Amino acid sequence: MGFVVAAVAATVFVVANRHELPAVWRQLRSADGRWLAVGALAMGVGFALFGGLHAASRRAVGAPARALTLVPVAMRANALNLVVKSGGMAGLGVFIADGRRRRMSRGPVVASYVLVVAVLDIAFSLLLMVALATIVLDRRFTAVDGIATAVFIGYLAIRSTLLILAWRSRAAVRRVMALPARVIARVRHRPPPDLDHETADELFDALQTIRQAPRRVLPAVACALGIDLVGVIELWAVGRAVGTGTGLVVAFVAYLVSALFAIVGVLPAGLGFVEVSASAVLVSYGSTATAAAATLVLFRVFELWFPLVAGALAGLRHRMARR
Repeated sequence: MGFVVAAVAATVFVVANRHELPAVWRQLRSADGRWLAVGALAMGVGFALFGGLHAASRRAVGAPARALTLVPVAMRANALNLVVKSGGMAGLGVFIADGRRRRMSRGPVVASYVLVVAVLDIAFSLLLMVALATIVLDRRFTAVDGIATAVFIGYLAIRSTLLILAWRSRAAVRRVMALPARVIARVRHRPPPDLDHETADELFDALQTIRQAPRRVLPAVACALGIDLVGVIELWAVGRAVGTGTGLVVAFVAYLVSALFAIVGVLPAGLGFVEVSASAVLVSYGSTATAAAATLVLFRVFELWFPLVAGALAGLRHRMARR
């Protein structure tokens, strides 16, 4: 269903900008295949880094894992996160199901996934500060950028508060994990359910493993930084392919700003928000509107549509294997 919503939103965006299509198509037809190959290679590295990120997070909470075996699971979870606005938590169900199949305790699976979400936030926040500082120094920071940054800071503060509570108190972990079931019961006008705190206790114990040895998190942070930098390389490569002359610094700023708007945007995968924000950055640094549009079409193929298709194929293969 999420895939359909994303496709419909993309279609609406294309129809709204149909007057640009002939010029953009000419630009796309002249794209340099060698630079597109660089973008495709970067995308493949990104897939591997997602598997490495989840494996590193598993090891950080004391659960051994191999990156290669987690790549298909990570692709399925990433595809789900792309089409569902859930702050990256939609993919948790994929990992819980995979953990159940592997006969793993639920707590470490949840803890490692929460760690993945946390380190992705940390890595993105660090890189975003550098990108925002760049556009401020270049006097390209707008009021819209300021609003999006403020929304993101509020969003990050809420997530960080919940994580800190879970980090410090077993009772807080139990309350946080019981909250969804209690809210559903209240909406349905039913009494609060009697909850088994075993999973919450396993999650707390897994988090304490990280607290006792925080250096275990460093490989996961490195993978998270690598995932964002892969996105930068993809944007830089497709910009070169269509002849915008996009430098790495401009690609870095455009990617981080577009990712910021993808987070605060209301549509799945930031559709429309990513295209407009990244195009605005490219144009402000000297690109033509047509070249910027062509760049974003190719970038979204590598950054959105190929990962969606790869995740769908991984899910189909998983279902066939189960049958």
